Amino acid sequence: MTDDEADPTLSLDAFYDALESVGRPVVTAGRLAGVLDWTQAEASDALDRLADDDAAVQRVDVSNDPVVWFPTDWARTTERERVVVFPEHREVVVDQPTQFTRAQLAQFATLTDTTGENAYRYRVREEDVWGAPHDDVESLRRTLRQALGDRYPTLEEFVTDQWRRARQFRLYTHEEGYVVLEASSPEMMGNVAEQHLSEGTIRAPITDTEAWVAAEAVATVKRDLYEAGYPVQDDRTLDEGAEIDIDLRLSLRDYQRGWVKRFVESGSGVLVGPPGSGKTVAALGVMDEIGRETLILVPGRELVGQWRDSLLEYTTLGQGDVAEYHGGVKEIGPVTVATYSSAGMERHRRLFDEKRWGLVVYDEAHHIPGDVFRRTADLQASARLGLSVDGDTVVPIRSETGVEMRRIESLASEYLGDDVGVASVSDLETLAVTEDGAVEWTPLTSVMRHAHDGPLYRVRARNGREVTVTEDHSLIVFDGDEMAITSKLPGDLGDDDFLLQPSTLPDAVASAESTDDTDTSTVDIMGLLDEGYVLVNEDAPTSAFDALYERNVGDNKARYRWKSRRYLPLDVAREIDFEREFVKGVYVHGRRTYVPPVVSTEAFARLVGLFVADGAIDDHRVEFYAEDSAQTSEVDAFRDVIRAVCPEADINSVANGENCTTLRVSGVLLRILERIGLSNGAREKHVPPMVLSNPDAYEPFLEGVVLGDGHRATRERGREMVTISTSSDRLAQGLNLILAELGYVGGVYRRDCDVGVREGEHDTVTNNLVRFNPKNVQNGGRLSLTPFTETLSDAYEGLPRDPSRAADGGQLTSGLSDRVRLNDDELRTISARSGIDADWLAETDVAMLDVESVTEVDGEEYVYDVSTEHENFLGNHLFCHNSATPVRGDDREADIYTLIGPPIGTDWEALFEAGFVQEPEVEIRFVPWADDEHRYEYASADGHERRMLAASNPAKVDEVRAILDAHPDAKTLLFVDYLDQGEALSDALSIPFVSGDTPHSHRERLFHEFRAGERDTLLVSRVADEGIDLPDAELAIVASGLGGSRRQGAQRAGRTMRPAGRALVYVLATRGTEEEDFARNQTRHLAEKGARVREADAETSGGPNGSEGPRNERTGSGSDP
Repeated sequence: MTDDEADPTLSLDAFYDALESVGRPVVTAGRLAGVLDWTQAEASDALDRLADDDAAVQRVDVSNDPVVWFPTDWARTTERERVVVFPEHREVVVDQPTQFTRAQLAQFATLTDTTGENAYRYRVREEDVWGAPHDDVESLRRTLRQALGDRYPTLEEFVTDQWRRARQFRLYTHEEGYVVLEASSPEMMGNVAEQHLSEGTIRAPITDTEAWVAAEAVATVKRDLYEAGYPVQDDRTLDEGAEIDIDLRLSLRDYQRGWVKRFVESGSGVLVGPPGSGKTVAALGVMDEIGRETLILVPGRELVGQWRDSLLEYTTLGQGDVAEYHGGVKEIGPVTVATYSSAGMERHRRLFDEKRWGLVVYDEAHHIPGDVFRRTADLQASARLGLSVDGDTVVPIRSETGVEMRRIESLASEYLGDDVGVASVSDLETLAVTEDGAVEWTPLTSVMRHAHDGPLYRVRARNGREVTVTEDHSLIVFDGDEMAITSKLPGDLGDDDFLLQPSTLPDAVASAESTDDTDTSTVDIMGLLDEGYVLVNEDAPTSAFDALYERNVGDNKARYRWKSRRYLPLDVAREIDFEREFVKGVYVHGRRTYVPPVVSTEAFARLVGLFVADGAIDDHRVEFYAEDSAQTSEVDAFRDVIRAVCPEADINSVANGENCTTLRVSGVLLRILERIGLSNGAREKHVPPMVLSNPDAYEPFLEGVVLGDGHRATRERGREMVTISTSSDRLAQGLNLILAELGYVGGVYRRDCDVGVREGEHDTVTNNLVRFNPKNVQNGGRLSLTPFTETLSDAYEGLPRDPSRAADGGQLTSGLSDRVRLNDDELRTISARSGIDADWLAETDVAMLDVESVTEVDGEEYVYDVSTEHENFLGNHLFCHNSATPVRGDDREADIYTLIGPPIGTDWEALFEAGFVQEPEVEIRFVPWADDEHRYEYASADGHERRMLAASNPAKVDEVRAILDAHPDAKTLLFVDYLDQGEALSDALSIPFVSGDTPHSHRERLFHEFRAGERDTLLVSRVADEGIDLPDAELAIVASGLGGSRRQGAQRAGRTMRPAGRALVYVLATRGTEEEDFARNQTRHLAEKGARVREADAETSGGPNGSEGPRNERTGSGSDP
C-alpha cells in the first residue's frame, strides 16, 4: 500500500465473516491479517477503529497473550452463570457464578480448581457431606438442587448415603462414667463396627447396638470408623476444664462468627482460610464461647510470644492468666501456650496429660502429621497415614553408587528396621512422571511401613504389568475423557483410563556422581577387585619394577620373586602406581584364569547377562548351563561370550545327560561377579547396579540374558516374540527398565509353576515372563502409541475428509474410524486440524496401557509407601501416586482433619471479593545465569547440590535490587531457603538477615521493628514461614524456596494477604533449571484458590544491575505483576 492509499476499513459484516472463517468467537489482529491478507498493523488499526465506531465489537487485553476482539453479544452470553454437573465424578464446573451460588456450593463441596477467569471446579467429597451445616438431609438436598439448578439422582443418592453414614454411630458417656459406642442398628454394630474396630478397643458388649469402649481407645474407635467411611458423632460428656473469665475486646466479621458457631456446634474442627483472613482471631472467638482452660500448641517460640501478645491485646485475660511452656520458660496456667516439641517430650507429657483442658488449639496444624511433631498428636487423637503398595513392589533407586532395583520392603527395612512408621530419606532418587508426561528422576524424601488389616487390589494392565495397592491408594493414569494425566483410585478406573509406564528414560540415568568425562565404554577390572594378583606382560621392561626399590616396598626376596616371575600382588601394584600398559591381567588362583585389567563394557555386560539368566556359583568356580541337544546347541555361543572376558581360561564341559552341558570357569571371574553383587538364588537375581547405571551396557546385557534364557517364538501375523522367564521380581522390573530405554514397550506376565532351584528343594513360585518384540526397536522414534479415545475420535469425525479413489474411479472407505491407537503423526494432524489440545501427547516419555482388570486379593500384614517431590513413583514399572506426609504439598489435608476435626472455613475468593483479604498478584520471574562458570557448575552437579546452585544463582541479587527499586515505598519481605544465599543478599543489599541461627532476642527485635514501621525491608529464612505476624507487608520476594512446596508458597504469599493495601509477590527461578518447575508448583495452590499467576523474564536480563527498570512484556512500559 502506498502513502497515497487509504487505510483499509473493516465493516461489521466483514468482521463476522472473519470470525466464521477462523471458527472462533474471538480473533487477534494476527489471525485477521492472515484471513484478509493484510499486515498485522493494518489489521490492528482496522479492528481498533471498528471497536471505537461500533458498540457491537469489543476488545480486551488478555494478560500476557495478544489483544483479542469479539462481538458484544458473545460477551453478554459469557456473563451469565452456567453450571455443568458431572454426577458420576461428583464434580461441578460453574462459570460466572454469583456469590449466592458459591456460598451454596461451599456448603457441600470443595473448590478444587479455578482458571482465574471466573470459572471454578468443585468436587463433592464424603467429608464435605459429613460436615454440611444442615439439620436434616432434606434441607441439604434443597440446597443441592438450588445450587445445581436441577435434580441429579446419582449425586443426590451419594449425598443422601453419606449424610446417613455420618449418623450411624455416636459416642456418649454412660451415667456410671464410662464411654459407650452406640450404633443405629444391630447390623451396623455387627457388620461394620465389629469388623473394622482394632483389637482391644471394645471391653464388652452392652446390648445389640451398644458396646463399652476402653478408656484409652476412644481416639482409635473414632479413627477406625472414620477410615471405614463412618464418622462418629461425639456426644461424650468431656472434661470441660475449669472455667476462665474471658471476653473479646473486638468484633468478629460475619464469616468469622460463622466459623465459631460451626466449631462450637461440632466440638472440633480445623479453621481453613487464606493467610490474613483472621484465623487466630476466630480461635480467640472460640475460646470466648467455650470459656474453659485452653492449651495452645505452636511450632516455634516466636509464635508463643505472638499468641501471648494477641491474648492480652484482644481479650480481657490478664498477665497471670497466660503462661508459656517452651525451652526458655516452663509454666502452666489457665491458658498455656506451648511449642510442639516441648509438649511432645516424654518428660513433659505428664504435665499436659494430667491437666483437664477444655480446649486444645493446634496452630499451623499442617505440622501435626510431620515427623518432628507426630508424637504430640496423642494429646488428642492419632492418625494412620500412607496406606499404599505391597512389600514386593519393586522401585528403581538412584544413589551415589548407581542405579538399582529395590523391593520397597527392603528399602523400608534399611531405614525403619522392623518398626512401623515413617523414616526420612536423603540422597536417593527414583523415577516419576510429570503432568506433561515427562519421566524424570525425583528426590525420595521418606519411606513408610504401616500395619494393614484390609484387602488389597491388584491392578493389571493388558500387557501383564501389575501392581498391588490398598483401596485408598491411587495410580497415575491418562484420563481419556479429560485428556490429562491424573491420579485415580483402583475402584475409579474406567474404560477410558490408561496406566502409564516409561517408554524412555531420562538422559541422566547413571549414578549421581557420573560426569560427562566418565568412560562408560570399558570396565576397570583392577578397580573392581580388592585382592588378587597382577600378571605383568612378558615384554614389559625390567624398569617397570623400579618403583618397588625406590619406595622400598617389600623385602629383597619378595621383590626378586615378583620381578622374576612377572607378577605383583594387587595392593602392591596400586601402592607403586604400576603402569597399566604393562599389565596383562588380574587373577586369583592360576595365571591362565586371568581377566584383562580393562574389558569392554559390551563384552562384560554380555557375560553378566548370561550369568544372570543361566549361571550359578558352585564352590570356587562359576557355572553356566547351556542347552545342548541334537537340534540346538548353545555351547559354542556360551564359550565365545566367556572368552571375550577370560581369553585364556580353561573352560571345562560336563554333559548333564538332560540336553544340557555345564561350562565351568575357575579363578578370578568368581570374585568379579561377587564384587558387583551377584550370587546364587533364582529369586534374588537382578540387574547389577553397574549395568543399570550405564546405558552402554543395556543392549549387550539383554543379549546375554536372551542367549541364556530367551525363548523365541513366531506368533500370529508372523510377529516374533522373545520371552524371558525368571522367578525374580527385581530382575523382571530391571529388564523392563532396560527395554524401555532401548525402545521396546514390552510386557511382563506372571504364572504359578513348579520349578527347581539349585539351592533347595522343588517348590512353587511365581514366574515372571518378560516379553518383547525384537523388531520393534527397528521402527525408530517413539513407540508409545496414543489411545484413540472418544474425545479424539469425536474430533476426528468432525474433520472434513476427501474420500480415497480406487483405480477404477470408485470411492474407497478409508480412515481411522476402526483404529484403537494413533501414531504421533496422526495425533498431530488431528490436533492441528481440529484445534483440540492433544499434540503434547506426542512428546511424552510414557506408554499408555489398557487396564485389563482390578482384582481384590488377600491383604498383607504391612503395606509400604515412599514420598517424593514429584508426588509419584515408579512401582513395578507402573507409575503410582505416593501418599507422603500431609495445604501440605501432597494434597492430603484430610489426614489433618481426621487428626483434629473437619474443615471449617470460607471460599478464598469470597474473602478476596469482599475485600477482607487482598488477592495476591503473583509473578514468576525467570533469571538467567550470572555467567557461564555458574551454569557449567550447575550442569555438572547433581541432587541437593544442583538445587542449591540454582537457588543461589548470583544473578538473583541484581534482580532483587531491580524489584526493590521498582517499589521503593513498599514494605518488603525477602525470603531465602539457603543461609549462604541469605548472607550474600544481606551483604549486597545491606538488609539484616533473620535465620534460625539468629539469637532469639535479636530476631524478635528485628520483627518488632518491622511491625512498628521502623524497618521497611527484612530478609528472612524459613523461620518466617510459619504464621509469624508480620502485618502490612505489601511486597514479598521469594529468592529461593523449599523444592516447590505449595504450602510454603502459600505461606510466603500470605505475608502480604492483609485487609488493606496491595499484595505483590515475585518468585525468582533460574532459567533452564528444575527451579522453574519448583516455582510453578509453589504458586499452584494460590492459582487453585483464584489468585492470578503470570510468568515473565527477569528485568535485569537485558541490562546490568537491573538498570532498565520494570517493563511490560508487550509494550515495554513499566508495570507491576
